[in-house]
Amino acid sequence: MNKIHRSWLKRILTVFLPCVPLSFLFPSRAGHDLEAEIGKPIFVNVAVFAQRSTSSDRLPFTKCEELPLNVKVFDLNFDYDKELRATPKGNACTTVAVVGNVVGTSKISVEYREGDTVLVDSAVVASYRPLTVVHPASAQTVLALGASRQLVFSGGPRRWTGQSVEHGQIIFTDSENIADVSPILLPC
Repeated sequence: MNKIHRSWLKRILTVFLPCVPLSFLFPSRAGHDLEAEIGKPIFVNVAVFAQRSTSSDRLPFTKCEELPLNVKVFDLNFDYDKELRATPKGNACTTVAVVGNVVGTSKISVEYREGDTVLVDSAVVASYRPLTVVHPASAQTVLALGASRQLVFSGGPRRWTGQSVEHGQIIFTDSENIADVSPILLPC
């Protein structure tokens, strides 16, 4: 070890702090979704924090994938896949993967126990049918200037109970000078 290494090691501070409740990082805070197509994994970002005794600051764990987390899936149509991993986002230190086998929702909970300390959080995940073009059957449309055509889609993400305001439909065109796009909504 040379002089530079010794100098650098002298500046490392190791502090052991108590954990505070773990939490999921939800889409609005972490830029990810808690829903996916049937058969595709839903990666739920899990964050674990430590609490400084002298302040109210919470410090996120950098890595925690080795923690013995107990994952419970409440709907039998969803499976926890402990082999699947994704790169954690935001302050998350690990992820858990849940796969939906049918259209629907399920509550999941993640728990960590150490002695008398229990850290737990829960969330709702959802799975949906893939978004597909029903009409035209070829799924291709090429239009002449001034022409129009109705497209019919099936599947895709569904509205969440109690959060229908957040559910939106985004339709766009590559060039507004060439085409106008507008939805025709049919009553459910």
